[in-house]
Amino acid sequence: MTEMKSFLSKMFGPSEPEEGTVRFPWSRIVFGPYFIFMNHFREFFFTAAFYALLMSVVYILGGQSMFCASSSLEQNLFCSNSIYLYVGIRLVVLLIVAAFCIRYFQAVWLQKDISWQLILKPQKKDFSSFIAFVIFILLNAISGLSWYKLMVRVPNPDWRIELAYFAVVALGFLVPFILLRFYSIFALIWSGEKIPSLWQTWLKTRGNALRLIFSLTLWFFLFIFSLSAVSANFTIAAQDNSFYIILVGEYVFNFVVLILMSFFVNFCGLQNLFLTEGNENERTENN
Repeated sequence: MTEMKSFLSKMFGPSEPEEGTVRFPWSRIVFGPYFIFMNHFREFFFTAAFYALLMSVVYILGGQSMFCASSSLEQNLFCSNSIYLYVGIRLVVLLIVAAFCIRYFQAVWLQKDISWQLILKPQKKDFSSFIAFVIFILLNAISGLSWYKLMVRVPNPDWRIELAYFAVVALGFLVPFILLRFYSIFALIWSGEKIPSLWQTWLKTRGNALRLIFSLTLWFFLFIFSLSAVSANFTIAAQDNSFYIILVGEYVFNFVVLILMSFFVNFCGLQNLFLTEGNENERTENN
C-alpha cells in the first residue's frame, strides 16, 4: 500500500523532478496546444486557408475525395479505385501537411511574418518533415501489426510457446508510448536545429509518461470526433449530388485537419520548449 501511495504521489504530486530530467507542467502540456492555437489564430488562418485548398484540389483531381466513400455519390464523382493512386495521393497530401506544419511552426514559434513567400516558397525542411512523419507513422503502426498478428494467430497447444509468442509480439503495443517522449524531434526539424541523441532525450523526459499520454489521448479523441462529425454532416448534405456542397465539404474537412495538426505542432513545440528551458537551467546551475 505504501508503494502504491509513493507511485501515485510521484505521478500526480508536485514533487521535484529527478536529477538530469525535465518535468513537463501538467496544465501546459495537456491544454497548452489549444491556448496557443487561440492566441495565434491569425497566423493559423492565413497559412491553413491556402494549404487546405491545395489539399482539396489534390484529393478531388486524384479521385480520392472523402465523398467517394458514399455509394450514392460514387457514380457522379471522378473517383478512382486504384490502390497505387490511393497511396500516392495520400503521400502527396502528407507532404503538403508536413509543409504546413513547418510554416505554422515558423509563424507561431519562430515569430516569422506571414507572407506569400513564406507560404509558397519550398524549403529544404519540407522533405525532412515529410520523412519524419513517415517514420513516426510507420513506427506507430507496429502496434497495429502486433494486434493483427495476435488476432489471426492459431493458438499453439504448447502454452510455453504461446506465452513466448505473445510476450514478443505484444512488445509492439509499447512502441507508441515510447515515441511519446520523442515528438520534440519534429520541433527541432521544423526550426532547423540539431537533433540530440535519442538516449539523451529519453533520459531527459523521464517522469512525464502520464502527462504525455493524457495530452496526446485528448488530441486523438478530438481528431476522431471532429473529422467524423464533419464527414458525416457533409455526406448527408451532399446526397442531392450538389458539386458545390462537395467542394465546400472537402475544403472544410481539410481545414479541420489542419486545425488538428496545429494542435499537434504546438504539442511538439511545447515539448521542445520545456527541454530547452531545462537544458538552459542545467547549464546555469553548472556555471
